[in-house]
Amino acid sequence: MIKFLFVLLLFYNSLFAIFETKTVDIISTTNKTATIDQGNLSIGQTGIIVHKYKNNNSIILCDAKVIASNNNSSKIEFIKLKDSKQYTYATTNLKPQNQDKFILNHLYKNVLIIAPNLKTYNTIKAKFKKQVFLSSDIFASILKANNNPTPTKKDFQDFCRFNFIGLLFVYIKDRLYIVDTKSFKTIKQIKIAIDAKEKQKPFYSLVENIEKNPLKLFGQSGIGKYDEYYTKLLGISNVR
Repeated sequence: MIKFLFVLLLFYNSLFAIFETKTVDIISTTNKTATIDQGNLSIGQTGIIVHKYKNNNSIILCDAKVIASNNNSSKIEFIKLKDSKQYTYATTNLKPQNQDKFILNHLYKNVLIIAPNLKTYNTIKAKFKKQVFLSSDIFASILKANNNPTPTKKDFQDFCRFNFIGLLFVYIKDRLYIVDTKSFKTIKQIKIAIDAKEKQKPFYSLVENIEKNPLKLFGQSGIGKYDEYYTKLLGISNVR
């Protein structure tokens, strides 16, 4: 029993470490990459590189994503900032350099849930009470306005960047896939047993009839049903 509780504790510690924002120095910096003294990270975790001036002002230089990780350190790759229509970043000719700060898991507190039904949606929210969830109705409303029943990777990334969302929680079959919105990589998957036989398409929301043309329903678009569609979108190969 004690061993089981210890294993369970390790699992939850590793799980919630994913959401924790950490600030570390970058070292061994090149034009495209740097190293951080933070190990055991998931490929695809992202953050921002910040340069701090002597007057205590600071500026965001770029995004960065984890491309390799071992027990002691990780390698990150720089990503050019993409402006949001809602917010424009200050520009600079500065390049990342040693001792600049990497803020890991930036915006990971903010989450969009993609679930097949209300029960699944509410179960996920209840399990992650420290996260801030943006209603899926907002995303669904945009899809409806654009007459778009099959949200693409670009649709998700544009929406999440505009609304400062760091993570997607996508439920497929019996698993929750935690996806970084910038890299669009699955950084964690958790088995959660929920009765999800009834599936709303393209995902649970209170917005109905996203597609006006009844001949182009989600399941008849050539992409497939809910599970198959999001499996393909996330590039998952081990879903049973």
